[in-house]
Amino acid sequence: MNKVRVLTCVGLAAAALFLGACETNITDKDIKPIELAELRAMVNERAKNPDRVVLIDPRSRKRFEAERLPGAINLRLPDLNKVRKRDPKLEEFSTLVVYDADRSAILARSVTKKLLELEYDEVRLFFGGIREWKAAGLETESTPGAEPLEAPAPDKGNAGEKSASEATPPVDSPAR
Repeated sequence: MNKVRVLTCVGLAAAALFLGACETNITDKDIKPIELAELRAMVNERAKNPDRVVLIDPRSRKRFEAERLPGAINLRLPDLNKVRKRDPKLEEFSTLVVYDADRSAILARSVTKKLLELEYDEVRLFFGGIREWKAAGLETESTPGAEPLEAPAPDKGNAGEKSASEATPPVDSPAR
């Protein structure tokens, strides 16, 4: 009986040490924001330098397919939480930019922290998300055949914003 207790205590202590070693001190203060103008310049630069930036959309597959920033990839938090090491495909990019639908950015903030925990060099968070991108008259893309989503109710400060179904101009074109 004592042997079982000792082994149980040793096992619990080892588990506590292991779990403690996995814990990081990444906080909101570690998140580097990126403003729309800088992000737009990076996106435009991709034609010359495809490894410059990758846009990461952490929302559900359905929302991602319905609307996303141009060239974005879908990387969801549950999938990212399954990995313990860096993805060689993501390492090809000099900057990882995570975004969400709008300023609430709860998923984007969590994915950004996870990428920082995995020690990617340059991870940035675009707080404005799709809402700010579209408000600037920039285009989004969708997967052909994806079901359109209902446009979210505009924020009080964005009452004149275009709906999700309206066409928008290319990235380097001003709003129509």
